[in-house]
Amino acid sequence: KVNVRIDAENIINTTVTVRLGKRLPPEDLAQTLISMGYVRTREVEGVGEFSKRGDIFDFFPSGSDMGVRLSFFDDEVDQIKLFNLNTQRSEQQLKEFTILPASELLLPKKEWEKLADKMVAIGDNAAKKAAAIGADRNNIDTLLRMVGKESEALRSGGSFSGWEKWAAVLEENTESILSFVRGMGDMVYVDEIAQVRSRMDGVAADFEARFRNAFEKGLVPAECSTALAKIPD
Repeated sequence: KVNVRIDAENIINTTVTVRLGKRLPPEDLAQTLISMGYVRTREVEGVGEFSKRGDIFDFFPSGSDMGVRLSFFDDEVDQIKLFNLNTQRSEQQLKEFTILPASELLLPKKEWEKLADKMVAIGDNAAKKAAAIGADRNNIDTLLRMVGKESEALRSGGSFSGWEKWAAVLEENTESILSFVRGMGDMVYVDEIAQVRSRMDGVAADFEARFRNAFEKGLVPAECSTALAKIPD
């Protein structure tokens, strides 16, 4: 079954609090949000997105049902409001707001280049091994394109779709989401446990089948195989 592994301490320590009157250059905030897993868009439409238009800075944070709109006066936070994603209209005013990460993958910007190079090296090595045992050339080319695309995405933005399979390569100190929840010291109640278990098993089986199929075809480097780990019952 799938056991996506994350750096729990990194997630706990990665938050940003904006307050009225705080000096915070909008472009600095944009770079910070990118490093927290947010994606820059023209207009915010979903969780994990942010946009900047003039002195208005919108973002849709994790754990919220509404977007957050910041108004700046130069580099100073002038207003903080919640806004409705459907109408794009501002509603409740706030004095401060704490932004949580939008992704489990939180890599310092100074590490992006080095880790991207590591991914490329792993991909090149996997391609050479595949060629040595007579693997299909099309599969080798597909692997190299995948690694190239994902390493460039990491190099330019710190995250990318499908990063989970690279978790063991990108993060050294990792633990499962279950360990993360236990570490918070909170009680977790699960309703309709049979349905939850069935859904979990279905998602896990689907991911495992797709991952194993790609792995067996040589489309995923061997270093990524730890994306498949057993979750104790």
